[in-house]
Amino acid sequence: MTWDINIVDIKDLQSPDCLQVYDFSAAIDKTFSYHTDFFTIKWNGVGLKFPFTYCLSDILDNLLDIIEELIRLESGEYYTGFLHEEEFDCDWQLNWNCDDLEIRADWRHGPLPVGERGENFCKCTVSKNYFLKSWGKLFEHCVKQVDEHPFEYENDNQVSRIKKIIAHVNLLT
Repeated sequence: MTWDINIVDIKDLQSPDCLQVYDFSAAIDKTFSYHTDFFTIKWNGVGLKFPFTYCLSDILDNLLDIIEELIRLESGEYYTGFLHEEEFDCDWQLNWNCDDLEIRADWRHGPLPVGERGENFCKCTVSKNYFLKSWGKLFEHCVKQVDEHPFEYENDNQVSRIKKIIAHVNLLT
């Protein structure tokens, strides 16, 4: 036969054992679809929609740093400037004491047009434990989805940090 059409599953083109990725962020990008897989953050009653791919994967290291600091200290403050990423372009100033957490955000570009951002969009107050549990739940979902694929990591630091966070937040009451 000189000509034919074959349907090839992308998995057939990749190594049957595992896919090489640098870290968990890269695994997120390969696991989730940019166009269909999203998570939402409810910020003062407003649902903000963010894609897993090229958003969560871009801010993951910052989030892990924030969460580890919240777990480590009973009270404190923490500032982070998220990378200039289209979906999540902001700075966060976190202040907490016991279970009270206040997040002040300076959204340069992000989930709402500038005209729709009121004063209540700059600050959000939440239970620290609830904040930690919600990220833990999201991380558990990501780990479950990523584990369905045979990834091999060059750097498994993020995976280790995420699993420690999940274990900790699952113990919170």
